[in-house]
Order: sequence, then C-alpha cells, then structure tokens
Amino acid sequence: MAFSGGADSSALLHMLVKDNQQAAERVVAGYVHHDTGKHADEAGELTRKVATDLDVVYSVAHVHVSKADKKASGFEAAARALRYDALDKMAEEHNCGLIVTGHTADDLAEGVLLYMMRGAGIGGLAGAREDTGRYFRPLLKYHHEELVQFLKNNGLAFIEDPSNQDVSYHRNRIRHRLRPLIEKEFGDSAWNNLAVSARFLENADQVLDDLAEKELQKILTVRKPGWLFLAKAPLVGYLQELRVRILDRALRMVYEDRSSATYNNRKVLERLANLLYYNPGTSIELPSDITAQVTDTGLIVDGIAAIAPVSWNLPGSAILADGSALDARRLENGQENGIKNSDRCVEYVDAEAFGATVKIRPWRRGDRMQAFGMDHERKISDLDSGASYKRAGPRWVVETERGIAWSIGSRIADWCRVTENTRQIWRLTYQPSRNLADGEQG
Repeated sequence: MAFSGGADSSALLHMLVKDNQQAAERVVAGYVHHDTGKHADEAGELTRKVATDLDVVYSVAHVHVSKADKKASGFEAAARALRYDALDKMAEEHNCGLIVTGHTADDLAEGVLLYMMRGAGIGGLAGAREDTGRYFRPLLKYHHEELVQFLKNNGLAFIEDPSNQDVSYHRNRIRHRLRPLIEKEFGDSAWNNLAVSARFLENADQVLDDLAEKELQKILTVRKPGWLFLAKAPLVGYLQELRVRILDRALRMVYEDRSSATYNNRKVLERLANLLYYNPGTSIELPSDITAQVTDTGLIVDGIAAIAPVSWNLPGSAILADGSALDARRLENGQENGIKNSDRCVEYVDAEAFGATVKIRPWRRGDRMQAFGMDHERKISDLDSGASYKRAGPRWVVETERGIAWSIGSRIADWCRVTENTRQIWRLTYQPSRNLADGEQG
C-alpha cells in the first residue's frame, strides 16, 4: 500500500493490519521519498518505525522532480506521476497484485470543483475510482477529519505535510478557502454532497465505458497489428461522448499493438471524431505517428508507420505485418503477351529495373513517385485520390535504391514499367489480408 505517514494513509494501514497478523504478512508499506527536505526525511523515519511496529514489510523509493518537469506540468502533477511510477515498481518488486491508497471523500469533492473549472468531462469530474484494477481506494466514503479523529482516539502516530497548508497549490486553495465558504453559505452537508455527486458520476462514467467497449466490438470491422478499420455509419450515429470514448479505445488498441502507451487528449479525440464528417480520402496526423483517414464506409486508424521495413528477395514471397502477402514470379518467354492489370493487385514490372532485393515499408506522408504513364512525380496519397478501387489495409510501398517502385495496391513507378526493350519480367501479386471490410477490399 502507498504509505506517506499522513493521517489518511496511516489510518488505512492500521485498519488493514491492526491486530491481524495474517493481514500484516500480506501487506507491503511503500513510502515514496520526494527529496523535498526535512519533512520527507521525518516522514521516512516515521513510516519505517510504524511499519516495523506493525510487523509489516517496508519499502522506500526515492524520486526527484526536475526543474524541467516542474516547469512543464507543475510540481504536483510531476510528483504524482513519479510517485505512481515508483509505487508500480515497488509492487512489481514485492509481487503485489494490488496497490491500496488512502484517497478520501475530500479528494472527490475537491476534484469535482477543480476539474469542473478545467472543463473536464464525466470521467474527470468522477475523480478517483474506488477500483481501477491494480489500484484500490477503500476510504472514499470517509472524510479526512474522521480519519484524524480515529488516529487520535487510538493514540496512533501520523505526520502532517506542511505543503498541505501552501495555498499556492490549487487543491489547497479549495481546501482552505473555498470549502469553508461552501459550508458557510450552503450548509455542512454541501461539501459531502460534492463527494456524493462524484460517486454518481463514477457510476455514469463506468456505464459509458462499458457501453463504449461493447459498441467498439460491433464496429471494429478489421484489426491488424498497428492498424484498424471502424465502420462509419454507426460511429456517426452515436452521441459525441460515446463516440469519443469508442475512438479512445480504438487508439489505445493501436498503441498496444506497437507496445507503447500514451494519454489520448480530449482535443485529439474530438478532432478524430470530427474527421468522420469530412470528404472521403481526408486524413489527419495524430500524435505518435498515427494517421487517421475517413473513407466512404469507415475510419482507418493507421499506426503501422513505426514498423520496420521487410526485405523481399525476388522471385519469392514476403508476409507483411498486417497479414497481407506479396509474391513475385518470373515470366517465361512468350508469357508476356497480353499482360494486363485489372484489379491493382497484380503488376508486371521490368525485372532488371525493379531489382532482385527490395524493401517493403509502410507509406510515409510526403512519399512521392513518378507513376506509370505520368511525366512528373506526385505524392502517393494524391495518386489514390478518386481511384476506382478501395484500400483494404495499410498502405505499403516497395522501395529500391532508385526510389519507390510500387505503391502496393495502387501504382508502379514509370521507370520500372514493361517496355519493348524489357528482357525479363516480374509478375507481382498482392494478396490483401483476409476478413477485410465490406466495400474496402482492394
């Protein structure tokens, strides 16, 4: 459990293990030392002594908020991020399946006011949830004053953090200035009612989360590593709040496929939601090398750009990250007569110009190519505009020493086309991934 030595976490520790040896053997008291001077040292000494007296395993982690982090997000936010990271590492080190914290009803009440002034949605206003999987907060129905009284009644030690009196912090201004005013003007129960409202909002937030997860599974038509396709019609029909939550989960899927994680800013999610109303073919760039594109029937979320190039030795086959496949075969003499490209998945190229070893990589914004039949280079994204076929998956390109030779599923470069002087021909076949979206097949 997270043990700072303050009243809330001290009360929690005693509630968990007091006179219960079995419980004490299962608890690790983790103290995060923030390198803030005398108080941090004194709190460290107290937490160690209390843990020893209760026969509880004690663990300490030292963190330091850098000037850059403080400037970027403020001391409170930076310290909180470091603290949670340290708690996660301590839990892993001691093989703890649950991290228990001493958040109270006052944290919920303060959060409602704080995040309301920041324009937060339901999730933000709900504040800390009691159970978020790894983290558990059992004291959300108690107020700080009640826990202090519990400690005093039982003669139990705790230490007050002097920074809690510093009204330069937003939460402290709410605690010391706004709360007394609210209770004076609206009664003693008004403060508690803010916490009650937060619990109602938590329930609503959970319902929306569950619904978003359920609806995502309905509209997730195709999912490949780092890439997915969402059906457009139902997305447009959802209320904005549900639509944004669905898109948040979709983006997180893409990040998970790439073994990375990021926080999806509300503005980013709303920008993605608004893309649904633009003309088919319109795309936008999102953080962490994610591209989103709207089509006639859906929304593509493409995070495959970070995938490493694949080497392709011709003749032969290559399998791409999304499950699609390429195959190259040499045409025998006489077979070149009447060669024709009918579906954009079969191409014929000059084998000598194309080469026998090439790279296949995800398309990148700004990639250019002089396509077959054109007298100048154009952006590959422009070559696809208005095309009669529909793209079924991530856009891949074949790159040679000379440059991009093939935008797979779209066009080959003019310089590798078959001419009357061609001596050897590769027949290139692209097989898109299976289970492709209706109407999006290449």
